Amino acid sequence: MTRQSRAPAGRFVEVAAGGGHSCGLRDDGRVQCWGANEMGQSRVPKMVRFRQIAVGWHQSCGVTLENELRCWGGHPSGALDPPDGKFLQVSVGFLHSCAVRDDGAIICWGSNQQGQAAAPAFETHLHE
Repeated sequence: MTRQSRAPAGRFVEVAAGGGHSCGLRDDGRVQCWGANEMGQSRVPKMVRFRQIAVGWHQSCGVTLENELRCWGGHPSGALDPPDGKFLQVSVGFLHSCAVRDDGAIICWGSNQQGQAAAPAFETHLHE
């Protein structure tokens, strides 16, 4: 297995660093990852453009230009099985991930051993 020790050349608009790999988002929506890849975490889905990316230990996720979630890599915790729907942002942890849905609610999936995937209920608070 060949590991790239330096970030690729070119222009990027976002970078995300995980346990053993990193990914950069280019201004045209393409993602390029480098570093560890034993679980496929640096193997970006082909023909998909992203608006935002996040990386964890053995997985990576992104919000596509269509506001859908795509994850790649591998882990038995279910962290690669994002919910359907439209999303604004995603964050990836060690064995779980969370995302902000287009209505502002937080949705989490994957391991919940420490309660990390049990997001609080969505509530609207009015300030006087």
